[in-house]
Amino acid sequence: MNQDLIITFLSTSIIITLMPGPDNTYVILESVTRGIKRGITFASGLVTGIIFHTILVATGIAYIISHSSIAYISLKYFGGAYLFYLAYLAYKESNLHVKLILNKSNYSRLYLKGLLMNITNPKVLLFFIAYLPQFVTKNGWNFRYQIFILGLLFFIQAFIIMSTLAILSGKLKIYVKNPKFWYYVKYVKIIVLIILAAFIII
Repeated sequence: MNQDLIITFLSTSIIITLMPGPDNTYVILESVTRGIKRGITFASGLVTGIIFHTILVATGIAYIISHSSIAYISLKYFGGAYLFYLAYLAYKESNLHVKLILNKSNYSRLYLKGLLMNITNPKVLLFFIAYLPQFVTKNGWNFRYQIFILGLLFFIQAFIIMSTLAILSGKLKIYVKNPKFWYYVKYVKIIVLIILAAFIII
């Protein structure tokens, strides 16, 4: 791994984390309806699931990738195709919006809810399988170590961004509750996914 590759990884990871989706929406819901602390608690549970998925990727496909160039190339194209698919789903989905809800669960249960929501979502695992190996170099450290480092970096930036999102949405309720806001970010999401998919394949 080199500095330029890490910078590229962090840049794309930040963009991915900022893209609107179920995780971001739930964090916003908690912050807007129940307060900033609850939003951060829920976000903490969500990003903790990243560790789980990173371990699965590192231990489950490390051997295959490190011993097969065909598998490496196949995974590369799978990653690009999957991101194109996510862009298609984003185009088909209804406009995201925030609804006021009440949630009386305590902080530990809220954290666990976020954690379980992440680790039981197969789409998240598929994403990490497609994404993390794209930034692994064959002439660097052991494949597994590189995956763990990338997963840790993704975890750190995701926690910072999700927490910041919780704070901002808790203070700017009037904007995140506006349907027009979600209408525009939907198409930003589509464009970003297409760009990332092209970057991986090329």
